Amino acid sequence: MSDSTWSFIQHVMGVVCAVTFLSLDDADAQSVRSVTLSGTAVSFLADTLDLDDEALAPHRSDAYLANIDLDGDGNREHAVQLVTPLTCSNGAAICAWVIYQGPPERRAVLSTAAHNFRALPERTNGWRDLVFESRGRGGIIADTYAYDGNAYQLRNSKTLIAR
Repeated sequence: MSDSTWSFIQHVMGVVCAVTFLSLDDADAQSVRSVTLSGTAVSFLADTLDLDDEALAPHRSDAYLANIDLDGDGNREHAVQLVTPLTCSNGAAICAWVIYQGPPERRAVLSTAAHNFRALPERTNGWRDLVFESRGRGGIIADTYAYDGNAYQLRNSKTLIAR
């Protein structure tokens, strides 16, 4: 791959956080939208990501939300992406993602860093498998997560485009 091609890919991947996507070929999916987080959501996400609530609060509008029924129970889980200096690494737009079930039992089932996310049609323990893609570690990496009955665990990681 030429240096100019790789530079273009890095540029495109660098802006993907602002253009996050969820696979919308599924009738259950809802598009990603920019949101301002409530105080309760800020506290929950800060606890999940081990961040200071007060440090995260000024970034409450730096979030994107997608709702999708991952476990087939008719209720949508929430996929929240935070794009803040608190969750981005070295200026490279690696963003924190938290997948969680809503009230009343609000609980995180996955937190990871990635540029974008797709829900796959395949299921493990009744929950859809997820792919998170990010630039780094020598190229564009796709991490696939499967549900273990309690939370999502990394199943495999592969390089899609190597440097």
